[in-house]
Amino acid sequence: MPTCLRCGRCCHYVLNGVVNQCKFLITASRTKTICRVYSTRLGQQIDKGVFCVERGCSPFDFPNCSYNVGKPTFPDNLK
Repeated sequence: MPTCLRCGRCCHYVLNGVVNQCKFLITASRTKTICRVYSTRLGQQIDKGVFCVERGCSPFDFPNCSYNVGKPTFPDNLK
């Protein structure tokens, strides 16, 4: 079973062509993040018309993510 790296890359979304970070995401260190509402995150409204979903429901894979399954890569400007 893959292990989440807590990099926070899947806590970003594109709205009107702009990459945005989830408002609940906190940077814990240079490489780790924490979700302020992790236990109740699913279904939380992140932005107008944008809601938190399971990682597997994301339409993108993320660079170096252990959960990648061959979907298109998330926009390069997130790096």
